[in-house]
Amino acid sequence: MNKKILALALAIVFIATAFTACGNKLEMTQVGKNEYPLAEDDKGETITNEDGQIAVLVTDDNGEVPTYLDGEDQTYWIDMVYSYIKGEEYSLKLGKGWTYSYDKNAYFKDGSDENIYVKVIEFENVYSDMDDYVEKNMDSSSEYIDSIIEAYPDTEYTITDGTLTEEKLPCKIIKTKIVNDEGVYYYTSSIDFIYKDKVISVNYVCQNGEYEEIDILALCNEGFSIDE
Repeated sequence: MNKKILALALAIVFIATAFTACGNKLEMTQVGKNEYPLAEDDKGETITNEDGQIAVLVTDDNGEVPTYLDGEDQTYWIDMVYSYIKGEEYSLKLGKGWTYSYDKNAYFKDGSDENIYVKVIEFENVYSDMDDYVEKNMDSSSEYIDSIIEAYPDTEYTITDGTLTEEKLPCKIIKTKIVNDEGVYYYTSSIDFIYKDKVISVNYVCQNGEYEEIDILALCNEGFSIDE
């Protein structure tokens, strides 16, 4: 399989993972060493207020949630711990022009109607190095890749080596631009690297016809940090 197919293989894997991750609802929030069950509104969304607090459920000694006289679950407000993307080993902070979503744990570009966003995905590392990571992902996605190439023959994709300059971590920079009859329909640029027992992927995504390229390596070097 040639280098173009390899690049698209990885990009498609991360596209699918990103969409799956965006649909998940937070069920717990953590303050210090304590976890609290999150309250939800009628739409299943977490509840926040203008003071930057989030609603959590009251629990008794048995872990049950008592109710008010009207049958509604008892809740109270706590301060959100983070107003930026935070994982076990890393954090990502973006500046002006981006708005952080606590529910989705992602940054959305202002004015893009949530069609342009940055999200971090992490999963267990089972690879010896980044080249092994590339090869194994390519092997597992070849059939799906062929169907994408057939459907979108004008798709552009690249994969290059890079280094996160502050952390001195080798990474892969993967870019995919899916073009349909109306122009660029989907664009993603990601930086993927191994840190300790995790593979971490910082994804910049443009979807539904919204399209604006950025320098993903510059974005990471400015706002991404490894927690010691």
